[in-house]
Amino acid sequence: MTAPASPTETELKASEIRYFDTYYHQADMQRQLMDGYLVQYFENEFGRTERLYQQPLNRPATVLDLGSGWGTLAIWAAARCPQWRVIASDYVPYSLTLHDAMAARMQVPRRNWRAAADWDSLPFADNTFDYIIADRALHHALDPVRTLREVRRVTRQGGLLIALREPALPLYRPGARATFAVNMLAEGTNDHIYTPPQWADILRQSGWQPRLRVHTEDMERFLSGGTTPLGRRGRKWLRHRVPLDWLERLMYAFVARWGSTPELSKITLYAQAL
Repeated sequence: MTAPASPTETELKASEIRYFDTYYHQADMQRQLMDGYLVQYFENEFGRTERLYQQPLNRPATVLDLGSGWGTLAIWAAARCPQWRVIASDYVPYSLTLHDAMAARMQVPRRNWRAAADWDSLPFADNTFDYIIADRALHHALDPVRTLREVRRVTRQGGLLIALREPALPLYRPGARATFAVNMLAEGTNDHIYTPPQWADILRQSGWQPRLRVHTEDMERFLSGGTTPLGRRGRKWLRHRVPLDWLERLMYAFVARWGSTPELSKITLYAQAL
């Protein structure tokens, strides 16, 4: 019996566009804001970027938001950094029509531009952007090295990539990749999940210098929130003295006791264009 042919890249992209077109028509926009937590998370990560690279972000700059989706990050960033010219891009055209409504939900004016674009063939000249921002997007790339090389092409030397909430395999559970990939493909979306060191290697291959002092979203909430039975000194000690894989084990044990165990961590990828 002949095995079914693997879908082509064109078919995979078409399937994902159909998936997200349906998703954006059906999902609850208000839930995307996570009861205000998401905006605070964005602010925390932008502040961390400023400290890592010792430069203020709110300066005249041209910025590309990759895989903008609802537009949450682009809308917030344009309001937070009024000197930025932000272009929100996505290859699901319908998603770009939601940005005005999302801005109204966020109670800020929409100041970003919008562009339907495939990130493997961006319609921008070389060295156009000072910053590339993304939120839960890059793991959808079929070939992340190819995609990030194309993103590097349109980024000026020394420009920064800030990719928020990227799913990452826990360092101590690498076998989770197969199960997660099967579930996502069954839903019609193409998710490619890597460990933090693999993300660092992908960035280097693509012309970026990563700064992977890894911060997981789940870890941030565990170590910094009121739900944590740790004092300020205890959280600081854990951050700097305990290896990441042990922190992940601790966080997962805590979540397993008080809630449902998540499949993945979420990390922020910081990188500078070489």
